[in-house]
Amino acid sequence: MNKSDRNLGMGTDISRRDFLNGCKLAVGASLLPGAVLAQDSYIAAQDVPNYYPPEFTGMRGSHSGSFETAHQARDGASFNGSDNGERYDLVVVGAGISGLSAAHFYQQARGANSKILILENHDDFGGHAKRNEFQIDSNNVIGYGGSMLLEAPGYYPAIAKKLLEDLGIETQRFYRYFDQDFYSSMGLYKGEGIFFDAETFGVDHLAVGDWSDPSILAQAPLSTKARGDLQRLFKDERHYLPEMPAAEQSDYLQKMDYRSYLKNHAAMDEGVLDVMQSYARGVWAVAIDALPARIAWSSGYPGFGNLDLGFESYDREGDQEEPSIF
Repeated sequence: MNKSDRNLGMGTDISRRDFLNGCKLAVGASLLPGAVLAQDSYIAAQDVPNYYPPEFTGMRGSHSGSFETAHQARDGASFNGSDNGERYDLVVVGAGISGLSAAHFYQQARGANSKILILENHDDFGGHAKRNEFQIDSNNVIGYGGSMLLEAPGYYPAIAKKLLEDLGIETQRFYRYFDQDFYSSMGLYKGEGIFFDAETFGVDHLAVGDWSDPSILAQAPLSTKARGDLQRLFKDERHYLPEMPAAEQSDYLQKMDYRSYLKNHAAMDEGVLDVMQSYARGVWAVAIDALPARIAWSSGYPGFGNLDLGFESYDREGDQEEPSIF
């Protein structure tokens, strides 16, 4: 392995969580249209007068213009390319953070005169980390259109830290700009709480504080059994697959949704299942009846206690001194 490969971190171990997350991204990317040659009848989005992607706020995904040619290729269409005589030192497919950083580091290594072509079928660069722009009182405000944070940058490999440095991102400014005591100063508990909606629980009720604190749930619209089960869920250190061979547990949990695990193995009251239904939406954008129980385990969700699947879950990877919201 050469020095360049080592700097990229190719010799470092990959945690199971990072591997699974990487596979998830790769599988998701395989479902998206590739960057293929468009027919002459198409006008590239960036060539339309006054076209400026950051002004199109919201989650746009694969917008119109990014997939039509791929659909034609799927349906059997063929495209005749022509040689325009241009030559490049590097061609990068994809203008997300990986593609942009590849071009950046290549240029650093080979010189500023390197000729690099970056192909992208979407109308903006940045991949998931696109930006939204707003005009408020004549001031230009930039917000995130996808990726919203840098997770624990202090743990990044040297090459990733170098990229942040090259981009002028000073992560230590976070501690001056972000009030980490905001919730506690407002009498809130780390921003945590449970909202019981009338449609599900019969009455609207907001319980603010640590879910494992019995006093927080004293006035909640739950039965006595449901309150007890909710306390058990967050405090019990045991897991609920004691009779299953350890070698079978991981695959078993992957084939079962988290809600079914809580119902069938942890014997949670139906009221607890309703409370937990939206627990995963903030991170995974799905309810727990659509989330594999193994992913719930790896995310550190309650109900698994001392269950060991042979690889590290999120909350077992050591205490992170940095906040996760850079």
